[in-house]
Amino acid sequence: MKQSCNGCYFEHKRLCYWFKLAQGDSPKMIPIETFNDGCIKYKNNQQNVTSDTIEKFINKFDGEIIGDKYEPKPFYFKQKKKTYTTRHKYTERRDAQ
Repeated sequence: MKQSCNGCYFEHKRLCYWFKLAQGDSPKMIPIETFNDGCIKYKNNQQNVTSDTIEKFINKFDGEIIGDKYEPKPFYFKQKKKTYTTRHKYTERRDAQ
């Protein structure tokens, strides 16, 4: 069966999230040549096909099975709350009241 990055679990919108999940780096853009051929990190959750007719269709039309995909969590910025300090221990700032 054909294996390209389109059927891989780690691919999401032409970005490879294997680098983020395995190494902790940021996801990287997949070049077109690699996207069509796939790589050695290929993972597909729907790899086992038991029906012979489904396998015949896939082989006849040179297709592949696309399994579950990785869905990255949205990134939100966390804002720190400003703290006001003074030089002296017992005084307050006038604008902090």
